[in-house]
Order: sequence, then C-alpha cells, then structure tokens
Amino acid sequence: MIRRGKEGALIAALMLSACAGSVIPPSAGGPAPGRRTPSGEVATRPTPATPRPTLSVATPAEPGIDTSTAAGLGVTRGPAIADLIPSGEQARRALQAGLGHALAPQIAAALDNRALAGSSGGRALLMQLLELGVAADDGDSIAAAERMVMHENMTISQGALKALNHCEDEARVRGLAAFHDRWQDNALVMEKWFQMESMSSVGGTIERLTELMRHPGFDPKNPNKIRAVLGAFMIGNT
Repeated sequence: MIRRGKEGALIAALMLSACAGSVIPPSAGGPAPGRRTPSGEVATRPTPATPRPTLSVATPAEPGIDTSTAAGLGVTRGPAIADLIPSGEQARRALQAGLGHALAPQIAAALDNRALAGSSGGRALLMQLLELGVAADDGDSIAAAERMVMHENMTISQGALKALNHCEDEARVRGLAAFHDRWQDNALVMEKWFQMESMSSVGGTIERLTELMRHPGFDPKNPNKIRAVLGAFMIGNT
C-alpha cells in the first residue's frame, strides 16, 4: 500500500510537471527518461508546453517631436495638434470658397436672374449662391451683395449682409453701416445688426465687442440684446 501511494504521488508529480512545461529531475524521486517505471512503463520526457505568443505593440512617436534628438540632444517639439486643425468656422469658410469657385457659372446666372427674388424658394437659393460667391472672393458677388443690403425685401437685405459678414473687402464695412443707418430706429431689426457685428470673423474682436456694448441701442438689462451681442460673439468664436 505504501508503494502504491508513492507511485500515485510520482504520477501526479509527473502530470503537474508536464502541465508546467518542465520535467522533474531524477533527484526528485522520478525515474530518468528512458528508464522503466516500477509499473513497467518507459518514462518519457514530457513535451514542453508551447509558450503563448505575445503581442508587441510599437508606440508611435508623439507628433511634432524630432526623435533623432531625443537620445541626448533634447526634444524638439513642433506645433500642437490643436493648432494644425482648423476651427469649425475656418473649415466652413474653406468649403464655401471651394463651392463658390466650382459653381461660378451658376452663381453668375443666378445674380442676373431677377425672377429668383419673386418667390421664397428663389430668394433662399439666391442668398445661398450669393454667400458662396462672396466666400470665393468673387468681385461681382461682393458688389451684388453690397447692393442687396438696401433691398426692400428683408430676407434679401439680411441675406446679403450675412454673405458679406466674413468678407475682408471694404464692402462689408459699408454694408453694415448702410444697414445700421437704415434700421437704427427699429430695435428688433437692430438685433440682427448686433449679431452680424459680433459674429464676424473679420471685425468681431474684443475691442469691437466693447464698442457694441457702448452703443446707444444696446441695453445690458435686455436679455435679447445680451444674446445678440455676447451670445453671438461666443457662437462666432467657437
């Protein structure tokens, strides 16, 4: 009984050794490989367990870092990623400019088609094409937008001012001034003027914002005026 107990312990040890990928040396009590066990079987060396493959992931170098100098010459950093990504407004303006160049013939035809101003759908189309033309820095579109600021239809007037709002041409300044002088006694319409001035990517600066808040038509106690100036400024600069 004692012998069988020792054999059972030896077999269990061999099984555990095989699972672990190693072999118990003869000094531990087991027979050497090639020799017969007390039960008459030939002892064999257990096959080592195949190691599991490991996944090696290379960490990419941080953008903007010159890795050739990192060994001992220090680290040179380039521009931050955030500085390389255009803002939403910049991306929108670039897209509009590209469309304006691609649709130049259609824009020119729309500006010559007076019938478009006769329907709400036609006016909406005209204003969209006008804005694309101005974004593409088309001289005819800019001149047309400046004229349309004084149009009798409010949709066309405000649409033309909106088209000029991000234009660096002096037509933007003249259009805003004309719209202001025309509607300065109408508080509701003047809120549109405040919005355009505050949202402009050209003239909507902190200095201009301060000037707008000193304007006689601005009331710091009126939520609509606060939204038209400060709210529009935040929307146009995010």
